[in-house]
Amino acid sequence: MDSQDKARKKAYDREYRLRPGNRERIKARVEVWVKNNPDRVRELRRRRNSIDRKKHRIEVLARNAAARAKIPRQPCEVCGNGHTEYHHDDYSKPLEVRHLCRKHHRETHRTNHEYILPTDTTETI
Repeated sequence: MDSQDKARKKAYDREYRLRPGNRERIKARVEVWVKNNPDRVRELRRRRNSIDRKKHRIEVLARNAAARAKIPRQPCEVCGNGHTEYHHDDYSKPLEVRHLCRKHHRETHRTNHEYILPTDTTETI
């Protein structure tokens, strides 16, 4: 499946979820799957929690560095908005951050779901 097919499928899936009545059907189907696959659910949660812990430690390091003025606040590198958030492209480099406003930070996460974690392994989230 090429990138255009993936984009079309993603758009179709988004539209499908928003149709009346489909949200409830999807939720019911997920609940059945979770009930029937407890081992897989446990493994997925364990993996997600492990990734979240690593990311959380890096985010705390960046916040503490900012509090000590090691990372000065800068305007959004896309639009120039003064209210910014830190974005890590590479979690193995905790003090290398991009300054993005909320809008552009969310947009970055929607388009790029790959992170490099501190163990130098690439995990897709």
